[in-house]
Amino acid sequence: MADRVSLSLWDAYVLGGCAAAVAGVWMLDDRFPGTPWAATGAITAIAVCATVFRDGRSQAAVVRGGYAAVIVVLFGIAVFFAGPSVAAMLVMYPVLFRALPVRPAVAATTVVNVIPTAIALFWAGVHSEKFVIAATITVLALVSSPIIGIAVVTVNRHNDEQAALLAELETSRADAARMSRAAGAAAERERLAREIHDTLAQGFTSIVALAQAISAEMDAAPDKARRHVDLIGDTARENLAEARAMVTVLTPAALTTASVSDAVERLATRLADETGVSVTVVRPPQAAESTTAHEVVLLRVAQEAFANIRKHAHASSVTVTLSSEDGQVCMSVADDGVGFDCAADDLGFGLGNMRARIEGVGGGLAVSSGPGAGTTVDVRVPS
Repeated sequence: MADRVSLSLWDAYVLGGCAAAVAGVWMLDDRFPGTPWAATGAITAIAVCATVFRDGRSQAAVVRGGYAAVIVVLFGIAVFFAGPSVAAMLVMYPVLFRALPVRPAVAATTVVNVIPTAIALFWAGVHSEKFVIAATITVLALVSSPIIGIAVVTVNRHNDEQAALLAELETSRADAARMSRAAGAAAERERLAREIHDTLAQGFTSIVALAQAISAEMDAAPDKARRHVDLIGDTARENLAEARAMVTVLTPAALTTASVSDAVERLATRLADETGVSVTVVRPPQAAESTTAHEVVLLRVAQEAFANIRKHAHASSVTVTLSSEDGQVCMSVADDGVGFDCAADDLGFGLGNMRARIEGVGGGLAVSSGPGAGTTVDVRVPS
C-alpha cells in the first residue's frame, strides 16, 4: 500500500512538473520565441519515460544508464527549441537521482545544468541577455541540484528500508502464525493425552483387571463374579460417557449431575468394590465446591491417585479427606501401601500429569511417601 502511494505521488510530481514546463514554453513564446511544438514533444517524452521507468532501480546498470542518457538528450532538445523548457530541470533532478547511483547522477545533473548556458551561447553569444539568464540559472542549479539529489537519495533509501522492514514483518507474522498453530496443536495433544490417561485408560485398566478376576471366580465364587460383571458394565458406560464429553470438550460426566465431593466419593466406593480395600471418605457437612475447571482438576487427581493405589500400592486401607480453608478446596488421599521413593527420577506419567493440571489452575500438589510407609497426596486449588 505504501509503495503504491509513493509511486502515485511520484507520477503526480513528474507529470505536474512537465505540464508546468510545457505551459511555460507556450506562455513565454512571445518573449523567448522558438518552436514550442518540438519542445512540447520532448518534454512529453520525458514525462512518459519517467513514469514508465519510475521504479527502475532494480534494472541493470546499463539499462538505467541508457534511460538517463535518453532523458538528458530529450531535455537538451526541449531547451534547444524553446528556452523556457529549462523549467523541466526540477523534474530532471529527482528523475536522474532516482535512476542512477550518486556519482553518475551528479555528473548527469551537471550536464543538465550546463545545457541551457551552452545552447544560449550557441544561439545568442556571450553578450546576449539570454546567455546571462541561462548562466544565472546554471549557477543556481549547480548549487540546488545536489541538495535535491541528496533528498531524493534519502527518500529512496528510506523507502527501501521500509519495504525491507515490511517484508521482514510479514515473514515474522507468518512465522508467529506457524508457531502459534504448532503450539496449539501441541497443547491439544497434551490435553488429549492427559484426558485419555486420566479417564479412558484407567477405565479400561479396571475392566481388564475385573475380567481377569472373573475368570478365576466363575466356578469358585459365582456371586462375586456376577458383581464384578456388573462393575465392568458400569465402568464401560462411564468410559463411554467420558469419551463423549471429551469429544465435545464438556465437563466430565461425573460432574454434570453431582458435586466434586459426590463424584470423588463414588470413585472411592468403586475402588473399594474393585479391590476390597477399605476406603474412608471424610467430607465436610457442606460440599467442598470450586469453579468447574478446578473441580475437574480435583476429580482427575483423585482418579489418578486411585489408579496408582489400584496398580501399585497393595494397600489395605485408604482415607480421602475433602475440606475448604483459606479460600481453597483441599483434598488428601492417603494409603497404607508399600509406598515409593519420592526422590526417584522416573515417577511415571501420572504424577507429572497431576502436577501439570494443578499448576495450570494456580494450585499446589504435595506427595509424601517412602518405601513401606504408604503414600499421601495433598492437593489445593483455588475455590
